[in-house]
Amino acid sequence: MCYHRPMAKVTITFPATGSVFSGASAGDALRQLSKSQWDEESKANIKRALAWRYFVMTGGDDLSVHEFLEDDEFIDALHNAGFFKVERN
Repeated sequence: MCYHRPMAKVTITFPATGSVFSGASAGDALRQLSKSQWDEESKANIKRALAWRYFVMTGGDDLSVHEFLEDDEFIDALHNAGFFKVERN
């Protein structure tokens, strides 16, 4: 008998707009977000855009969030900063 574990799911929610992007991993959720803006292959671009927007919103005081962070670390940093909400289940 074979037992399958349910696939983990990562969801990014922007509370201000209600926009929700989900995937099997942080990278997948970011790819879904990038697909809504450009195309699925633009994950690096969406990370750069989000990091820049966060930088501008903090008045240039916080350089800790940048596009070179690993995907999980990147979305967790923005979640902890209150930029968007991340749920894992």
